[in-house]
Order: sequence, then structure tokens, then C-alpha cells
Amino acid sequence: MDSTTAVLAMGIAWRRLTGPGLDTFVGRGITYGSSPGEAAALVGKTVMVVGAGNSAGQAALHLAKVAARVTIVARSDSLAKSMSHYLSERIKGASNVEVITNANVVAADGDTRLSAVVVRTRDDERRMPIDALFILIGGDPLTQVVEGWLRRDERGYLMTGADLLAGTDRRRWWPLERDPMPLESRVRPACGTPSSARRSQRPFARRFKSSPGRRRSCECPSGSVRRTSDI
Repeated sequence: MDSTTAVLAMGIAWRRLTGPGLDTFVGRGITYGSSPGEAAALVGKTVMVVGAGNSAGQAALHLAKVAARVTIVARSDSLAKSMSHYLSERIKGASNVEVITNANVVAADGDTRLSAVVVRTRDDERRMPIDALFILIGGDPLTQVVEGWLRRDERGYLMTGADLLAGTDRRRWWPLERDPMPLESRVRPACGTPSSARRSQRPFARRFKSSPGRRRSCECPSGSVRRTSDI
């Protein structure tokens, strides 16, 4: 299959909370991640967000527009350690948002849907009635299959745009003269790709045929140049 463009939506494996009931109510009041559309069903409800990063802060503020009360549960002693200053300040100014630090959600309870969680702090453990729990404690991107032919950072996330050019020979991951656009990346040629395909503007290696005994050069993901024999 040949293509000049591909859109990657590879997903993420969310880090999960463990404890009684926390798996039971996934999809029935407990959600990993968050999306704007979910807020519509929570008008006037009591909501909890677990996490202390920007994603958790943004979700909490969005939910606070419709929910009666939003509680943020963070393991750290301050949101400022892992959240952008503008978000932590907005959360401080939101009258219906409470922050519980040095805490974890350790259990969930309910009948057919979630109705309460148990929050453990350094000093006590309390049962808190809620209607929905959003867990945003990070995750691992599902990008292992592109290792070596799309650039990833140290955590496995795909690097795009200006980040693609950082800290390395520009030509290694971006051979074009123009700079990459935001969210744009480029596939590195695989072994066996002829040099004419490498010079192409196409993001994917072309298939090719060769006469018996003809030798082609290719650039392997490791950056070394090898010769393929009698393709």
C-alpha cells in the first residue's frame, strides 16, 4: 500500500488505580481520561478528578462549569509541582472546586453505578459520595511498533513539528528542506529502500524491483548504511 499521508491515532494505556471496586465501575461512573462531551451528563452532580497534571486540571475546570462540586485528589502536597501556574491559579479561584493533597482513592462503591469512593490521606480515610470519577494519572503511549522509523521521546510519545529537529542531526529524522509543520512527522526509510525513494517527498518507502545482480543502498533505522545484495 502506498500513501503520501497517514494519520496516527495509536492510543494510550492509562495507568490504573487499584483497590476494591475500582475496576468494577469502569464505564459505570469511573472513566480513565476525560472528554468535553461527558460534562453534559453531569449537570448539578458531584464529580471527582484524580491527578495533578495539566490534563487533570483542565478536566476539573471544564467539569466545574456544570457540576455542583468538583474534588481534585492529588498524591503530591501541591498542584504547583506538576501543573501549569495558570491552571493552579484558576483552580484556586474556582468556588466549587476542592483540592485534597497527599491523598489517594483506594476503593469504590455502588450498586449498578458508582455512588461513592474511599479517599485515604496521611491522617485519615473517608467515604465520599460522588456521581462520577475521572482518573488522569498518566499513561504509556502505544507506539512501540514504530520504534526506529518514527522519532519518539524518552517516554515513548511521538515527536512532531519543531520537536522533531531537537538535539540531533536535522537530516536524520527530517530530510526535507522546509521545517516540519505542527503535529507533522516523517517515516524513516527501512532497509532495502532505494536512494531515489529516500530523496522523495513521500513519507513511506516505495516498493521497487531490481534486475538480477543489481545492488541498492539503503539507510537502516540505526543510521548505518548497508548494501542489499541481489534483490
